[in-house]
Amino acid sequence: MDRTALVIKHAHLIRELEKLRQELAAYSEQDPVEMEKKRTETHHIYAEVNKFTDQILSMEGWLKHQLGGDTDQMLHLKRAYYGDELDEEESSLREL
Repeated sequence: MDRTALVIKHAHLIRELEKLRQELAAYSEQDPVEMEKKRTETHHIYAEVNKFTDQILSMEGWLKHQLGGDTDQMLHLKRAYYGDELDEEESSLREL
């Protein structure tokens, strides 16, 4: 093969490789490595959410103790601090 034919074949192979890479990227959601990365990330986020939820409940308990168990005053404070995020029925933050 001459150089021109090789250059043309090389360009064709580069385009084909790019198409295959794009196709592979479309299947990345089923890639075991990507799935494990997402699973680890989700586990980390879940642990963080639980930590902050525990801290919020702890602070609410402390505040309720400071108020002497006055539920009306506690509800008023929750309305002031939580605003639109307060679930009136549950008297706590809304679920996301």
